[in-house]
Amino acid sequence: MIPNYKSVLMRDNIYQPGASTSGSSMANGMVCHMLEGELTVDTGSGDTLYKKGDVWSCAKGMPERSKNTGSTVAVMRVIDLLPG
Repeated sequence: MIPNYKSVLMRDNIYQPGASTSGSSMANGMVCHMLEGELTVDTGSGDTLYKKGDVWSCAKGMPERSKNTGSTVAVMRVIDLLPG
């Protein structure tokens, strides 16, 4: 029901304290929501600290480097926007 997207997929990424991603590029547009904890995220324009309750979006092809810099588990819910 969202123009330009055939479907959406929702998933949760769980980061233990100190865990980080490899820095791959995003395969599609997405909306992210911090359910628990906090993550430092670099999407190509510098680091941003996202805390519980924060919401942000990313475009296809952007780099993604995330690190749990907190002392508790971080949970990031990702809603992938999948084109037709």
